[in-house]
Amino acid sequence: MTSRCWATLIMLRRMVHIGPLMALFVIFTCSGVAMIDCMLWTWTPKSGLMGKIHLGVFLSWVALILKHFFTAMFIGPGLVPLQWTPEIDDDRKKMQYCDACKGYKPLRAHHCRICRRCVMKMDHHCPWINNCLGFKNHTSFVLFLFFVPIGCTHAMVVYCVTLYNNMAGTRIYYRGQPRVEFSLNALLMNIVAIGLALGTTIAVSVLFFQQMRGLVKNRTGIEDWIVEKAEERPRGEDEETFIYPYNFGWKENLWQVLNLRCTPIGDGVTWQVKKGCPVYSLSIEQLRQKQDKRSQIVLYIGSDNYSGRLMPCSKGLKTCLCIPYADEPRITIKADDEILVTRATKYWLYGEIKKDLDELVTRKKGWFPRNCANRIGRLQDLKQTFDGSKKDN
Repeated sequence: MTSRCWATLIMLRRMVHIGPLMALFVIFTCSGVAMIDCMLWTWTPKSGLMGKIHLGVFLSWVALILKHFFTAMFIGPGLVPLQWTPEIDDDRKKMQYCDACKGYKPLRAHHCRICRRCVMKMDHHCPWINNCLGFKNHTSFVLFLFFVPIGCTHAMVVYCVTLYNNMAGTRIYYRGQPRVEFSLNALLMNIVAIGLALGTTIAVSVLFFQQMRGLVKNRTGIEDWIVEKAEERPRGEDEETFIYPYNFGWKENLWQVLNLRCTPIGDGVTWQVKKGCPVYSLSIEQLRQKQDKRSQIVLYIGSDNYSGRLMPCSKGLKTCLCIPYADEPRITIKADDEILVTRATKYWLYGEIKKDLDELVTRKKGWFPRNCANRIGRLQDLKQTFDGSKKDN
């Protein structure tokens, strides 16, 4: 089978997912009902030139929405090649290493556990396009979010005018008779479409605002979290204050993604930084944050079996109801499993199962009920105690 056939199959497989199918259902439902109204009752093409122009404008919104939706989904974010290494060997010390991809992460790249690859300038994994949002498809995704509220608002105007004309008795007549009777089914169809379009407009407008807020600062969602932790992280005497290196002012920040060519600027691997900022300042900050995170790891020993269910009723009512609101998976644990915990809520813990205290080998990572494990202590303290006892002996 040729590479083009494989690529086509992969693209079709990406579409067969609840997210893209739901998005297409909303798009075609809202646009389809509006098209029926335009052709039969409201500002029809037969009513004159303005009716034809109105229909052309509406179809333009639909075409732009579909174009940017499929572009964001099929082009993808830009994947880092497997086993990627920087050209300069000394740069490896300042970069993060990905065990899954067996290579280093370029600047602003992160590993997606769903795509199972490192993604250039990763923002998040979007379920609606069943793909990551990153360097290559950021522009198309933002334009998709921009045109959806416009198209839905236009469609809602058509629905409301159609309902008003037909419910108030202001119908369009042709040779003394209404062209098409406005039935009860048409009434229900328009009412449902109004609710669907209104909900979509509100939800997508919120997403668009969040994306624009990030573009103005030239930050992805992941980088927002990194900067927030950098501002709160206690620093040593020899550490300088962290300055985000990619903020060039809102105009330049927007131009890097939203420009006349509608393509991102750069190659997704090397990035220009602010004057006076080291090239690897963000990567170095991430390495230090991970080092601090490792020093806070707490060792737990499994006390009860957990199957990995989303709502484990057998572990207590509060545990079942107070599940963590995160997209991370659950992990199956057994009694006597050693678990390295890095995050916690009142009733749940997040960590990874390991094989040996000295040699960390990650097998699974995710959430599990707090009452299924007992706290032993901080891993760093346990290692210091173990190393001290070996010296004494």
